[in-house]
Amino acid sequence: MAKERRRAERFSIQHLIELDYGKEQFIRATGVNISSSGLLCKTDPAIELYTRVFLSLKLPGKKGEEIINCEGIVVRNDEEDREFTTAIAFTSFRPDEAEKLVQLLKYKGRSREADSDESEVESR
Repeated sequence: MAKERRRAERFSIQHLIELDYGKEQFIRATGVNISSSGLLCKTDPAIELYTRVFLSLKLPGKKGEEIINCEGIVVRNDEEDREFTTAIAFTSFRPDEAEKLVQLLKYKGRSREADSDESEVESR
């Protein structure tokens, strides 16, 4: 069995993400999962490895949709059926954005636990 290399817990997302990679070119991506250290998303076109990207993430929170702006670097890009699965490691956040992301992930984790508890009650 392969050793787990992830440093942070992942949460599934299916939200649109806007990426800018310094060429005055914005592309939309669809989130697959997110953690406090990075993001996995589907993109078209491919983004070259080690490209610096600027992200605008719209994520659900306690008070509705929250926007997080940050920078990252593309660390993996796999092609599947003319669509690209792109892994981005976060490198820097605007002031207070990192803490906002951590809080949103905690909220998402609590929501997931509540959903799991409800499933257990329903199955009894």
